[in-house]
Amino acid sequence: MDLTFSPEEEAIRDAIRGVLDTRQPLARVRAVMAEEPGVDAALWREAAGLGWFGLGIPEAAGGAGYGLPEEMILFVELGRSLAPGPWLGTVLAAHALAGEPALGSAHAAVVGGTRRVAVIDDPGDALGRGAQLAGAAARVPDAGIADAFLVVGGTAVRYLAADAAGLACTVAPSIDPTRRVGGVRCDGVTATVLHAPAAALRQQATVLVAAEAVGVAERTLTMSVEYAKVRQQFGKPIGSFQAIKHRCADMAVRTEVARSATAYAAVAV
Repeated sequence: MDLTFSPEEEAIRDAIRGVLDTRQPLARVRAVMAEEPGVDAALWREAAGLGWFGLGIPEAAGGAGYGLPEEMILFVELGRSLAPGPWLGTVLAAHALAGEPALGSAHAAVVGGTRRVAVIDDPGDALGRGAQLAGAAARVPDAGIADAFLVVGGTAVRYLAADAAGLACTVAPSIDPTRRVGGVRCDGVTATVLHAPAAALRQQATVLVAAEAVGVAERTLTMSVEYAKVRQQFGKPIGSFQAIKHRCADMAVRTEVARSATAYAAVAV
């Protein structure tokens, strides 16, 4: 199986990387982390205008008509830039809402970038199995800045607005300031049960989270190698020492293995 990018996929990657390199240099990421609400609204609007949230949605449903491999490319680049925001939940919601005619306006808002969605992974159905949600979910990424929530349960997928009656959200400390977390408590909240299969949505989410981690690894490797070229010790760049060369080589091998495994998973799914 050929896991290298096609010319079209390379063009998608280069276009996404160009936007993120321009809009989200690390200095800007640090500024966004320190601000409220913790997401770059201008970048979010631009991403929507470029069709990022609907990249894997069929054209008939208002998307770009690509698939999971192209979404994988998007998330590698998001990881590479450490772009803060509920990217995963919003992309998953774009898929889950695509087949729901009654929620057409919500789907358009998600794809159009005017509604951010956080995902609650609830494989044990701690919030319930049907439309009525009760219970608590901890450590929900981007819970405090979401306009809506996508609850992926053991078998059912539910969608609800963040201002739904009976829903309360609290912000908690996070070791990663680009991914703020929060607690969500539901007290008899009425959600909309979607037709999207939970297992398939969770599988897609797993691939995209892995892709984001690959992007982090790729950027870490690049920064480490560049640092080894300029950092001086004993009058020489530390990259000239065998021990540093070996560490960089190990990082490169592990990063490539991760990239290949994630690409294979995206194609297989």
